[in-house]
Amino acid sequence: MVMTLFQFSQMGWREICKKVKKAVVYIDNECAECLHWNGGLMLMMRAGALTVKEFSAFESDKEKEHKKAVFILSSPVFGTTKVILQDIIQNSSFDYCVLITSANARVHHFAKYGGHQEGIHDMFIFHALEEEMLEWMGNKSYAVEVIYSPLFIVPLTEMMFLTPTFRNVFPITDAHIARIRELQRSQHKVVKSQSLDSLSSVELTHLPLEAQISVHHLVGCLHTLFTQLEIREDIYSLGHLSGLVANQLEILPEANNRRKTAANHCSLILIDRTLDLASVTTHDTESLLDRILAVLPRLPGHSSDVAVNMSPVCDAKV
Repeated sequence: MVMTLFQFSQMGWREICKKVKKAVVYIDNECAECLHWNGGLMLMMRAGALTVKEFSAFESDKEKEHKKAVFILSSPVFGTTKVILQDIIQNSSFDYCVLITSANARVHHFAKYGGHQEGIHDMFIFHALEEEMLEWMGNKSYAVEVIYSPLFIVPLTEMMFLTPTFRNVFPITDAHIARIRELQRSQHKVVKSQSLDSLSSVELTHLPLEAQISVHHLVGCLHTLFTQLEIREDIYSLGHLSGLVANQLEILPEANNRRKTAANHCSLILIDRTLDLASVTTHDTESLLDRILAVLPRLPGHSSDVAVNMSPVCDAKV
């Protein structure tokens, strides 16, 4: 039986529910939005979580009353995310930590080394991260788990889903070429006179590391989705960044192996969000959705839902 989008989305959250009993849960905004559409806060509480907090350095367990923590993150543990994780752990007194990330070991490997390092297995990165977390906890005899779970989709219907994790991935345009060329020079890389003179000459390795990580992260998540749905895809792209994503998915070794045995078939069409760059200059109220998005405030930290003030409806006078 083929897995559905809803089943794929809920699969990861069911596994998380097995880990949160008697734990304080830290979750970032993107994963919180996915959770919002997959059972919400009550899913965590019914599974036995003691409390759920925002993944922030200001939310550490200062009272040191909790011994178990579960971190649910939508990004690789790299840069600012890693600093926040370290701050929370060092300012608390946990003896058991579970880190759940939507970025697989290959993405973490790329984030740490900027590419594939020969002789280093991808899973070594997770083991090394576990050792670092034990150091932050202050006792090597404590327990740490690092788990990959593809928590990146919001299935609105069986035919449509959103990806809050990648809401900040925007296309590159001709206006970015000068900055990319300057970045190459600042990294002491040779920039030939005829290279980087047009968008078509920009390769993935020319982009900032954060952008490269986002592309590899997206590719990894799509591959996991297609693996669970048993799909082999024909890839089409419209736009330069979409072309870079398509190329990385096409050459991914694990994806090539999947396509050989997948029972189902689909067309994957990747389109740059170029028009989104101009959307702030437009205003349209022709549809009900346009009016809802224009009038009602967004839920804090969310990108695809709005807040509705129900107090006037629920107000009762005696």
